[in-house]
Amino acid sequence: MPKKVKYIGTESRWSEAAATGKQSVWEPGWMDVRSDVEAAQLLATGLFFDVDATILDESEITAVQALVSGAGVANGTLLAEVTPNTVLTDTDTTMRQLGFLTIPGGKMGLRTRLEIGLVADLTGNDSKNLAMRAGPASGTFATATAFGGLTGLSTQKYTPLLSLLWNNNSLTEQRANPIGQGDWPRANTGGASLAPAIDTSLDWNIYVGFQSAVSGGAPTNSATLRTMWVRVIG
Repeated sequence: MPKKVKYIGTESRWSEAAATGKQSVWEPGWMDVRSDVEAAQLLATGLFFDVDATILDESEITAVQALVSGAGVANGTLLAEVTPNTVLTDTDTTMRQLGFLTIPGGKMGLRTRLEIGLVADLTGNDSKNLAMRAGPASGTFATATAFGGLTGLSTQKYTPLLSLLWNNNSLTEQRANPIGQGDWPRANTGGASLAPAIDTSLDWNIYVGFQSAVSGGAPTNSATLRTMWVRVIG
């Protein structure tokens, strides 16, 4: 059965004489339909691939699409991670940047969903908040948009947090879970989903902030950002 083969070499006017005995020459990207014998001879050079073998039926295409995001990034891919072990203490009561990571531009499609996770260690017995913010890499923590976080933490020590953010049929409009007690797998009474407006075709940042209700607590209220990551989940 005839096969369509494509020349993937880089040499211009490559001659197939040594492979098939024919005097035909090839340019990069050229394709041709050959007999099984000639196709096998050309494929054996390592300079060709079988075009027909790469054609998928509808069910195969659907199966492949389920494994990647709209930007062609495989589901489960870790887009960014940090293990900073940065510490903030209750020197004042404002929300301050505890850490951040940068997500490379172009890694999200129109509907790509991201899981954003972190683990923090807390000390002290007074009320504390952890918040996430998102914004362009050219911006700052102060100008970024707040979304998921945990509020009213007091005696908690080891504190994991998960949040969800996704492109809302646009590379520049997102939805994310609100701030409130409980992270994104649980029902949240803090309000409807939030709407950051970040151009994800460019590099952008996700920040973590820490806030203590008391300054100079005894014992000291503090947060240590142990690790933080962003993963594609669909």
